[in-house]
Amino acid sequence: MNTESTSTQPGGSAYPLPSLHIQGFRAFKDLRLDNLGRVNLIVGKNNVGKSTLLEAIALYASGPEVIRELRNLLKARQEFRRPLLKDERDPSVDIYRAFHTNTSTGFDFEPTLRIAPSGSGEKSLQIKLQRKSGPFARHAEPDISAQYGAEKKGNPVSEPGLDKNQTPAAERLFTCHSIPARGLEGRQLDWLWDNIVLTDQEQDVLRSLQIIAPGIERISLAEGTRISTQGRIPLIRQKGSHDPEPLRSMGDGMNRVFELALGLANSKDGLFLVDELENGVHYSAQEQLWRLIFETASQLNVQVFATTHSWDCIEAFQRAASAHPSNGALISLARQEDGVKGTVFNERDLEIITRESIEVR
Repeated sequence: MNTESTSTQPGGSAYPLPSLHIQGFRAFKDLRLDNLGRVNLIVGKNNVGKSTLLEAIALYASGPEVIRELRNLLKARQEFRRPLLKDERDPSVDIYRAFHTNTSTGFDFEPTLRIAPSGSGEKSLQIKLQRKSGPFARHAEPDISAQYGAEKKGNPVSEPGLDKNQTPAAERLFTCHSIPARGLEGRQLDWLWDNIVLTDQEQDVLRSLQIIAPGIERISLAEGTRISTQGRIPLIRQKGSHDPEPLRSMGDGMNRVFELALGLANSKDGLFLVDELENGVHYSAQEQLWRLIFETASQLNVQVFATTHSWDCIEAFQRAASAHPSNGALISLARQEDGVKGTVFNERDLEIITRESIEVR
């Protein structure tokens, strides 16, 4: 039975991004991706831009918070500019590194990046740098402005290219949660758990853990048990046991699945992004995990984008996608003479790729 949600986003699409066009962002000079699915797996060689694609999607979804999101993105990558003074102890991010042409020494360089669904000018995000004028302009950080379509979302600001005092906006363009390759911090887990506790989604999270350990009967985050800034400790109770035990004692795979399930459960009617989904998850459990992702994404009307380096993960994705017609897509990124390009494969293509062991990574 097809469980595809009938919910639609503005403009009639079943999910936020039926297609994507990225110009001038980091590794992408001009990248077009059409016919995206509800659940999308991104593959490609190292340093081709798989994580960058997730960053572009998160940036687009951030709505009025786009300038803050861009600043956080650069901080997470530790992309700071060189200090102008020897005793400068708090270097600012190098804003130029967010743009395709990375020329932070270029005085006349005023780049622009654009991210939007293909052919949708009114939904386009545009971020532009503008150099300052005056006798010290060469050494000054540029101003930055952001605009969605004809509606301006950010004014030029001054905190070396970005405004660290910007007031957080009330809401994003879309709900969007991201799980990095290294996993989530404790406080982030606390927040995600508190959002779904005592709801139907709590049972979805438990069901995901049972993929690896069928004997788990309950899970909770221990109230009042805190270690520094690491947040509460996830505890589980297994069948036949009267004492709880830390989830972390079950291994990295269990913790990874817990993070994935929490992120997905919190992404209703929005986007869910995962970098290196297979991290810590044994290949034998990956097909079941993908099936759960497909089912939950359809039930909650979530569009998923995940990256992988693993052929086992691709095969598991294909088998799960075959049970969900028109829901899955494989995005293969490759570097060509005129820049990074993407090819989108549907379920039929993916079946041939895995059957014939055609290399797409």
